[in-house]
Amino acid sequence: MSKTAVVAYTQAEAARELGVTGATVIRWTELGWLDETNIVAGTGVYVTAESVHALKAAREAANTEATR
Repeated sequence: MSKTAVVAYTQAEAARELGVTGATVIRWTELGWLDETNIVAGTGVYVTAESVHALKAAREAANTEATR
């Protein structure tokens, strides 16, 4: 069975992936730190997996740099 790549996360999934609250995901989307997508129209807020992974990597790099 092939594994399908995640294209978008729900607000809750993105929050879990980033280790933050759903409210933080909404705020970061409003600030432009996460990209919203309408891949599933009318079913809630979705953010692109690409933007979630990029922000997660940037936060991890900043944490690593801060501990040096």
